[in-house]
Amino acid sequence: MKKMILLSVLAALCLFSSAGAQDKPTGPPLKKGDTLPSLTFIQLINSKAKTIRTGDYKDQLLIIDFWATWCSSCIKMFPAVEELQEKFKGKVKFLAVDGWHGDSKEKLTAFFKRHPEFHFPSVWGDTVLGQLLPHQTVPFYAWIKDNKVMATTGIEAIHADTIAAVLKGTSRPTDQQNLALNLNRPIYVEGNGGEPSQYIYRSLLTPYSPGYRNPVMRSTDGKGQTNRLLFVNHTTYYLIRSAFPELGRVNENRIMTTKEVDPGFRQDSISFEWNSKHRFTYEAIFPPRSRAAALFLMQDDMRRYFGLTVDSVLVERECLVFSAAKSIASNAVLKEAKPESNWYTPESNIPVTLSNYPLREALQLFDEVSELPVLNETGSDPLIDLRLKKAAVDEPELRAVLKKYGVTLKREKRKIRMYAIHAVNEPITPKP
Repeated sequence: MKKMILLSVLAALCLFSSAGAQDKPTGPPLKKGDTLPSLTFIQLINSKAKTIRTGDYKDQLLIIDFWATWCSSCIKMFPAVEELQEKFKGKVKFLAVDGWHGDSKEKLTAFFKRHPEFHFPSVWGDTVLGQLLPHQTVPFYAWIKDNKVMATTGIEAIHADTIAAVLKGTSRPTDQQNLALNLNRPIYVEGNGGEPSQYIYRSLLTPYSPGYRNPVMRSTDGKGQTNRLLFVNHTTYYLIRSAFPELGRVNENRIMTTKEVDPGFRQDSISFEWNSKHRFTYEAIFPPRSRAAALFLMQDDMRRYFGLTVDSVLVERECLVFSAAKSIASNAVLKEAKPESNWYTPESNIPVTLSNYPLREALQLFDEVSELPVLNETGSDPLIDLRLKKAAVDEPELRAVLKKYGVTLKREKRKIRMYAIHAVNEPITPKP
């Protein structure tokens, strides 16, 4: 029997299953125009009210936000959800719903404690709404107005212009098709997922399909050998990073593109036009082999279709260089201690605290979010306490808070190893 293994490659939208219960299921899955039945939820987190009833929102636009704590795409949308709920206060309400069996009340409580900036309630342990509004992936949004299902959408519809138009009655959100897709069978074969608009390469590579989200899967045989790779609706850049594992071991600031590579290659957008140009579904089915050998096949496909490959190169470039006076090399050296930090979602613009934290590990965290490579030339590893306005590297702020530890920060050129994504026949020449 084949064993399916989910790949966790960067942050992608997430496969979903629900468990737990609130009320008993009240009927078959709802369709657009169906009335949402009267439901009462008592398993609530981050809510001032002890119970929430669906009837409480009859005079407002209710957007049900299905999510899970492991879904980075869901969490990245929460600041926008908070902003939209405030912008349309009294007219729009978001109700987060978590039905994943691994998310306990304690886990959700801890999550919202780490994120006091989020003020919307969340249902936990849901099975009812998950059955009434079935979906394969999260984030997934159900739009309810006058107790009727208006539409089900992805993140592209969670926008102020769309909500304003819905409230005015001049437009409706575009439905996200909830197409049946069996990930255990080849896609587009014998009707699984319908028919592709065209075959680009029979490995196979097909254009963006807006009816699906973007799961990733690797299949193995009984001996653990890989025999299939599947990436649904992923960017060219994501496919390249997945095919060349060395790119997954370094931060973004160690990856470069050459002049023959499309400048928009590493960007991202939710627009249909951008997705149609830069997103593809890639599937390869082949005789069982090691994972490394399977990725070699995928690399060949990336070269064949996109004309791109990856090589390492030594490049002289500007870096953020952290150094220290020799006098601190022998004192305040790391001893056995438990560091504490709220560094949870560094892409969020929230205050960051690093308490009793080794300098070496702190600089590794900053390297993850810095546009320039971070180099640690301090020669020591003191414990530090930092309180920053946000995770993004603010050089003046860092200089000020690290000064008391004798640590300095300068922009200096260094020759470092980079990974260049370049055209197959293009000499590796760094961009100026």
